[in-house]
Amino acid sequence: GGDGTLAEITHMQAENVAALYSGQKQSPIVVINTKGKLDHLKALYNSMIEEGSSKPERQQDLYFVDTPEDIIPILWPESKI
Repeated sequence: GGDGTLAEITHMQAENVAALYSGQKQSPIVVINTKGKLDHLKALYNSMIEEGSSKPERQQDLYFVDTPEDIIPILWPESKI
């Protein structure tokens, strides 16, 4: 949840934007937002869309979840777990 986490999320998001523009598949980025620690980062991404400096399709595979269990329906939507 520190500098390294922020760097990794930013790097993966940049890779996804590049993939989007080159017509490649984006990879899901799932951030486990334990106890709301990354609420500000989530709000930043949302505000970028609201102000027009980003677009929803650029963030379509960026997910913030509260628990590890919340990852399952994102990565395996057909799972019955």
